[in-house]
Amino acid sequence: MKKRWITICLALIFALTPSSAGFLDITDRTLAQNASILDALGIMQGIGNDQFDPAGSLTRAQFCKIAVTAMGVSDVSAYKNFTIFPDVKNTHWAAAYVNAAVRHPDLRERAVIRGYVDGTFGPDRAVNYGEVCTMLLRMLGYTEEDVGLFWPADYIAKAEELGLTDGVSISDAKAVVKRSDAATMLVNVLTVPVKDSQDAVLLDGLVSEKVDGCILLATSDTNNLFADSEALFYEDGVISGIPRQTVGTLDSAMIGVYGTMLLKDGAVAGIVPDKNSRVEVYEVISVSASEIQTSTQTIRPAENAHIYVDSVGASVGTFGELWSSIQPGDTLRVYFDATGAQQLMAVLSNARPHAVSFMYHV
Repeated sequence: MKKRWITICLALIFALTPSSAGFLDITDRTLAQNASILDALGIMQGIGNDQFDPAGSLTRAQFCKIAVTAMGVSDVSAYKNFTIFPDVKNTHWAAAYVNAAVRHPDLRERAVIRGYVDGTFGPDRAVNYGEVCTMLLRMLGYTEEDVGLFWPADYIAKAEELGLTDGVSISDAKAVVKRSDAATMLVNVLTVPVKDSQDAVLLDGLVSEKVDGCILLATSDTNNLFADSEALFYEDGVISGIPRQTVGTLDSAMIGVYGTMLLKDGAVAGIVPDKNSRVEVYEVISVSASEIQTSTQTIRPAENAHIYVDSVGASVGTFGELWSSIQPGDTLRVYFDATGAQQLMAVLSNARPHAVSFMYHV
């Protein structure tokens, strides 16, 4: 697998007011994106009152529910009226998910989560890093023959090799996995190809359509012309000016994200960032018809370069047309696709506060 590295982008972003959408106890931009996507897909929800509890842990029962749902099984009603493990009675809230993980025809061969040698399941035990890495690999179809005999070391090494642990910094196999780290690893596993496949991912079974090359430009939190369940997107070189329907109000942490739009029953559930692309972020100092002076360098866009300025309206223009609408103090984002070709420049109204932006290379 190609080596991954992160290059800090060229400018700090000013702290902006966070949106009311999303989880109120999350301040990290990337975690907010991950939690919002998982919530919209019905995989991992908060704990109530707009709280996600990022520092909390997950039990084996909770992770079983998450894993079953992430593998595309949403209806487990046929598995709720019997008992497989003595400590997971059919009256237990997670009984249907635990039983489905063992007996559902689409899941049983992968044996994502198993009981203990004494026949119990341990539904209330917190899951640790080694267990989570193991379960994620099984979700992708990997077995002991693929990974190795030494548990959990071989499983952790394989998970790291596949990128399942990107974004987390846990070194102890026995460390309890925080909900924040679990959310990061779950989004990773949804977008990594399943075993023996170049393209098929678990995400395919959870959405009705995926649209690559999209940027979320505005929601009702940044444009009062949109309803709460509407948002404006740049899609494959075009901004139609017509908002798309969304699954609730998209978290403002997704504003400015360049990646794959996820559609669930025709409504947008979120955007998964494309790590093969890059986004450069600059603080604008001054602007003229020929250049943009930023805090770190001078940018000289082509006159016909595509640009979106949120304050102007819901359409894309050229730099020659809109340069005078860019103001000192604005945050300018410049988007490049996986080939390095510039796609769009954008001045957007709002995003969750965060210290720095990154460019990701794979």
